[in-house]
Amino acid sequence: MLRQITEAAQAGRCEDVESMASAVATLERFLRRSGAVLTLDQDADCPCCDPRQAMDTRHRIARAVPIAGRREVQAIMGPLAERHRARTLHDPSRPQDSPWWWRRIADR
Repeated sequence: MLRQITEAAQAGRCEDVESMASAVATLERFLRRSGAVLTLDQDADCPCCDPRQAMDTRHRIARAVPIAGRREVQAIMGPLAERHRARTLHDPSRPQDSPWWWRRIADR
């Protein structure tokens, strides 16, 4: 998977392996916060702290790598994405054509 991400990044199709690692770390940090339901905090204005940006990175990388790599990305990020969905609430005011992770409540 790392080789596939590197090749896709070098071809300009997605972010690099470091960005993938950063996305994983961002989601893990967000999900470690206490509380039954999570909302974004003021630090979410920073792309490295926003779980929605991390999910965007995951999505771009998964779409850029071959199917075997996509499965590996999903195996790593899928459980984090599901925990994110389970611990955040739907925001009906968000555009319905946005990815689901952008339609979650963000407390600003």
